[in-house]
Amino acid sequence: MQRLISASFLSLALLAGCQQGPLPPAQPASGPGGADYRFGSVHISSVGFGPSNVRVFIPGNPAPSQPLPIVVFLHGYQAIETVNYQEWLEHLTRRGAVVLFPAWQHRFSLPQNFTPNAAIGVENGMEYLRNHGVPIDTDRVAFIGHSGGGVLAVNLSAWSVRGKLSIRPRAMLLAAPGRCVKCDQYRSPGIPVEAADSIPSDVALVVMNFGDDDIVGQWLGHVLFVDAVQVPRDRRSYLLVRTDNAGWPPLDADHRAPEAMPGPFAGDYVTDGLDYFGTWKIADALMLCAFDGVACDVALGEGTAQKDMGQWSDGTPVRPMLNDWER
Repeated sequence: MQRLISASFLSLALLAGCQQGPLPPAQPASGPGGADYRFGSVHISSVGFGPSNVRVFIPGNPAPSQPLPIVVFLHGYQAIETVNYQEWLEHLTRRGAVVLFPAWQHRFSLPQNFTPNAAIGVENGMEYLRNHGVPIDTDRVAFIGHSGGGVLAVNLSAWSVRGKLSIRPRAMLLAAPGRCVKCDQYRSPGIPVEAADSIPSDVALVVMNFGDDDIVGQWLGHVLFVDAVQVPRDRRSYLLVRTDNAGWPPLDADHRAPEAMPGPFAGDYVTDGLDYFGTWKIADALMLCAFDGVACDVALGEGTAQKDMGQWSDGTPVRPMLNDWER
């Protein structure tokens, strides 16, 4: 058995050594998506049970002394474990946010209950923060949703307008939003979605799709962007992330690209340049823009600052993201 394991690792090492081409971009030292962290540790608590459970991420080292923004992070369908997004969740927290990660489902949950479940999880998290004296700023709230979580971000934002949720987003990133798996996003049964014009009009909104997404495709994301007419055009943006095979390992813009598991064997869930210069950069910049009025050229500018995806190790630019008018 030991010989088989050793042989497998040797084969992987030889395969990696045979690959040709430059290395993908590393995480930048500073700026949106960068590694200039304010906090050195992350404390995680689990609150509630089943589909109303929420994991609460609080920064530490040093202990926060000023009110922190709140990120509601809504995972993709069945990606209920925080490990699927671990490096992104820790990135957001160490940069200086409290992150709420509601479970919103378990194996017996029905799609019509996903949004109520998520809302209960968010409120459980808010109660935990209040009861434990964590300094938070409820005027600085961001919703980040991936896949089915992108749909729930839309729904919860609509609930917040109607007073059915105690916090309201000022920034939203919808990454690869989808109602169902490998289906007709318009006609097939799936997660119910509120009309895009129910999103708060004062939000900073980015919809991000992925060019090789064969799970939900790009249709729903583009419709949500186009139909959110109440959000001024200079406060909403559409981005298409593209695969780049110019080096090794390749940068695969598929449905799982927003997931960010630790370790070299994370497969489709690996943390790479599509995170640092894509989802992480845009989410960080959206919050800076919405909360502080800075980095808006990165979040929403639809120029080089927004679409740049870094460089391969030989200096070749990674294929930039495309805006709606470039699709």
